[in-house]
Amino acid sequence: EKVVTAGKKAGEEVNVEVDMVGKYVEKSVVGYFEGFSRQEGGGGGATLEKIVGRIVEEQMRRHNT
Repeated sequence: EKVVTAGKKAGEEVNVEVDMVGKYVEKSVVGYFEGFSRQEGGGGGATLEKIVGRIVEEQMRRHNT
């Protein structure tokens, strides 16, 4: 069964597989950081790694206090 989301109206139910959403999010995030890194002259992966590192450090501080 194929679902065409463009044909759905607001409020209608759709069944979206988690792996499908994950792949979409992954592609969006990678695309964003690749574009960001080109503008900043850096590596997209390195930028993402820094952001994730900061989030992890913050969460660790919260849980250790």
